Amino acid sequence: MDRGTWAKRAGLAAMSTFVCLLGAEGVVRVAGIDAPRWAHANHLESEDKRTVVDAYPDDPRSYFDLDLSRRDIRSRWTALGVPRLAEVASRTPHAVGLRFDEHLCRSDSGEEPAGVARVLVVGDSFTEGQGVRGPDTFSAHLDRGLGEGVDVVNCGRRGYDFPALADTFPSRLDAYEPDLVVYAMVLNDAQRSDAFSARQRYLDDWIVDRRRMLADGEPRARWRSRLWDVLVDRVEGFRVGNETTQWYLDMYGRKNAAGWAATQDHIAGMGAAASARGADFVVVLLPLLVQLDGTYAFEPLSPIIAGALAERGVPFHDTTPALLGRPTAPLWVHPMDRHPNERAHQIIADDLQPVIAAMLGARS
Repeated sequence: MDRGTWAKRAGLAAMSTFVCLLGAEGVVRVAGIDAPRWAHANHLESEDKRTVVDAYPDDPRSYFDLDLSRRDIRSRWTALGVPRLAEVASRTPHAVGLRFDEHLCRSDSGEEPAGVARVLVVGDSFTEGQGVRGPDTFSAHLDRGLGEGVDVVNCGRRGYDFPALADTFPSRLDAYEPDLVVYAMVLNDAQRSDAFSARQRYLDDWIVDRRRMLADGEPRARWRSRLWDVLVDRVEGFRVGNETTQWYLDMYGRKNAAGWAATQDHIAGMGAAASARGADFVVVLLPLLVQLDGTYAFEPLSPIIAGALAERGVPFHDTTPALLGRPTAPLWVHPMDRHPNERAHQIIADDLQPVIAAMLGARS
């Protein structure tokens, strides 16, 4: 083949490729296929940590009840000590407000009336109800569902994994003097050895989709290839997802043996502390809201946790079966925030109510 013929064929091939890519770009845009990006969600709290605002860029479920674009709303929450509201209002105007008592528990419980059983719920952001209004948390549902003879206190607090959960536990026991303690466990609660923590290189922890968050002030590019963005997003999502899933599985295995052993010690110690104060204790597992309607990758961890706790005499209940088989995304607070929303909290409460009622009934 002479050089001129080769050049013509190469030119035609390049042109054909360009036309195909241009056509594919058009199809992707017309079909509305995108690699979603959002402004970074904001968590704002007062200096005493008793007043919190969780703010998001949009409100796809029409759930968030604070409109930070309104000056009167910002003024009201600024007066409660929440900073930076005017600063974040343009990018994350859709918000929900959270209030906490002097023990940093999301509860309005006062002194326990005579004849009322108190249930203390401890855990992390899943229990606290990140992005969820107070009456919609599973603790609040339980408080109403169990009736006037039971007072349920929500002492979940975001970021409280082990050892922080164990460190703060005695003060919660002293403050509320419960009859029953429910530790609502999430798979990221386990203590991690230094070596295992060093492996945590992923951007997405299956809870908050940091990978798709724009940095504060970062504009979204308007004239980029959407086809390229979608392809990169899918490939990166697959890679990060696989790494993240394996990291969770390894947390309860040989690669984090020291951390998992310490976690078991912490939980057993919490149970012993509760028992010493006359309270019963139970661990309930809350699932990660990932592929509940497909192959839930973390099912093998439930029997591992249950078996380890059984050896230490700690009661265990898994709420995962109550959520399996349901479409997963409708259970999220926001597409970038996979904490359980009000619907997921209701399902969890419905599953837990007979378990807690039975444990309280056994005490009487």
